[in-house]
Amino acid sequence: AVLIAAGKALEEEDRYAEAVEHYERALQKQPGHLEAMGRLARLRAACPADGVRDGQQALKWAKRAIELTGQADFGMLDVLSMAHAEQGDFGSAERFALEAVEQAKKAEQFDVVTQIANRAKLYQSETPFRLD
Repeated sequence: AVLIAAGKALEEEDRYAEAVEHYERALQKQPGHLEAMGRLARLRAACPADGVRDGQQALKWAKRAIELTGQADFGMLDVLSMAHAEQGDFGSAERFALEAVEQAKKAEQFDVVTQIANRAKLYQSETPFRLD
């Protein structure tokens, strides 16, 4: 939990490479830690800093998280869509984003529905998503 909290704090300070290190260390200690997987995959897929992005790593961790959560977790599906987009697989990115939209609607998380739907539109134009 300490490594995750430190990683979040580093992300807020735009110290993305250090945040990635913290999430990776958290996963070494707890290989099934979903939050660490999701945050690591998200940064590897959509980080604004070019040197931090790694589509293969993003896809690896996002797929692992989906294996653990099943396909009902809209947040993980959203991250999986980001990872596919970073890899240039915009068809899969759009498909998983739209699936995430449907799961978010089922969960009545309407605040994120629009955000994820907007990402799906990005993928239609073959543009990967970047975090702010």
